[in-house]
Amino acid sequence: MIDVTTLMLLQSLENNIEYAHYIYLILDVKKPQKRGGI
Repeated sequence: MIDVTTLMLLQSLENNIEYAHYIYLILDVKKPQKRGGI
């Protein structure tokens, strides 16, 4: 069984990953686009 502290840590980590991904997307959009690649 997972205790509450571990659960909260996992939730926090998940949120941080989503946040970092969101920032990465924004920065990626602002970069000059190279056509052809994904």
